[in-house]
Amino acid sequence: MKFFKCLGVFLAIFLVLSGCSTHLTMKGGQALVGKIENGMLKSEVKEILGSPDFRRFDGGYEQWEYRFQHALTAKKNVIIVDFVDDRVVSFNSFDDVYPGHLPAVETCPPVVLVEEGSALPYPLSFPPADDVYFRQLHRDLSEAWSDKAALEMLSQAVAERNFTVAQCIGLLETTAFGDERLQYLRVLAPAVSDMENGGKLVNAFSFESGKKAARKILLEQPVCLPKCSPEYLGEVEKHFRFLYGEMQRETFESDRMALLDAAVKAQNFTCAQCVQLLGFCKFDSEKMEYLKRLAPCILDYQNSRMLADCMELEKDEAYSLLKRYGQPH
Repeated sequence: MKFFKCLGVFLAIFLVLSGCSTHLTMKGGQALVGKIENGMLKSEVKEILGSPDFRRFDGGYEQWEYRFQHALTAKKNVIIVDFVDDRVVSFNSFDDVYPGHLPAVETCPPVVLVEEGSALPYPLSFPPADDVYFRQLHRDLSEAWSDKAALEMLSQAVAERNFTVAQCIGLLETTAFGDERLQYLRVLAPAVSDMENGGKLVNAFSFESGKKAARKILLEQPVCLPKCSPEYLGEVEKHFRFLYGEMQRETFESDRMALLDAAVKAQNFTCAQCVQLLGFCKFDSEKMEYLKRLAPCILDYQNSRMLADCMELEKDEAYSLLKRYGQPH
């Protein structure tokens, strides 16, 4: 009799857990994760994992999210699969919450869960400012009765439009004072649409102190798009080209390192971009200093072997460093 009572209690607990999410054993979950490969079709993923619990899409990009719960321990796992043109381009799995090492750009704009069949409730980017909009804003800034009023105009503008570097230079030129231009630039930086031309914005400042401050503002500007959006890697490349160009202009290694220190506060990099940055270094010791800064910011750890291969004598140390953030393949 006691046996049946215990069995009844066990079944009751199991049924309560079953209402939370899909069940899997720990071994079964690992087996499922191991079956997902880059380039798979959506139909193949669905055959392995089933229908997603959440689905997000915009244009050619689509993201599926699965939430699993261990049948006995109640431990929860999340699986994220990203598709472009119906094929897997990115995959991630983790326990219950998003990994703590992901940068804040992941939630800028915030990730929003939407029902299947719905579009994303926010635009991935703002429209560019056309000539009419730009000329009107330029006129309003020129006639602004105070710095505060001008900054409010700019803040409203960047909430509606993106601006080219050439347009940003024109807006900076509505004031002749370097400190005010830096204030304008801080407001405009998130709305720069062609960051690869950021060096021209730096040169809009007359004094070296102003150039240095402007460069820092631009380098510390994150890409404010979801990492899973189709446009994200294109924007990352634009920011990288600005950083690389500025580092090329520097003669001393300490100055290049200062630029890199500013960039890694907000930027992410592909392994191929990191290899280009390591090209500034002659010795493994210098490369390791770069790698220590870049490792937490790498987007594609599956390609990280190419970074360790840049080392001549310190490959093992490089592998050890990279393993702290993502397993080299």
